[in-house]
Amino acid sequence: AAEQQWRQKMRRARQFFVSGQPGSFTGAAGVQIVTRMWVAAEKEDKEENAILILTGWNENILKYKEHIYDLHRNGFGKIFIMDHQAQGLSGRLVDKCPDTQLSYVDSFDHYVCDALHFAREIVQPNLRESQRIGVLAHSMGGLIAMHAALREQQEQVPLDERVFCRLALCAPFIGLKAAVP
Repeated sequence: AAEQQWRQKMRRARQFFVSGQPGSFTGAAGVQIVTRMWVAAEKEDKEENAILILTGWNENILKYKEHIYDLHRNGFGKIFIMDHQAQGLSGRLVDKCPDTQLSYVDSFDHYVCDALHFAREIVQPNLRESQRIGVLAHSMGGLIAMHAALREQQEQVPLDERVFCRLALCAPFIGLKAAVP
């Protein structure tokens, strides 16, 4: 019975996943970045929760389909996710590393620039003016999210316009040897 319930849940999760809107943008170094979003119809009387997901190293959008489904079922009407450069379905710098089984980026900063572009150009236009968003990030995604938060702070982005100010970091790819600001 438990296996049958799990299989039914996975079918529903798969159906919900494919209902998401696929997209892409040209990221740092001219690499195509693959995105997907689920934006529920606006409900005037209810503020929908919104979340941006940043995956970890060697992960991709497809790995998160059950999590995305669970987030939707638990009140998140707007969910946004992207594959990082050289990860998942996003593009790679094959002229610098022709082996598509390997990941290569010119600079870690490209990940940060891509996340900020995604947040500012794709995510924010899909939020209502007063709507806030949280960021759920795993491993390398956590490191990217922290760098993006610091960049928004350094650029003096007004607090009410920042995307990277509500972070939930799962096993962030950092070494905690000293206090973290």
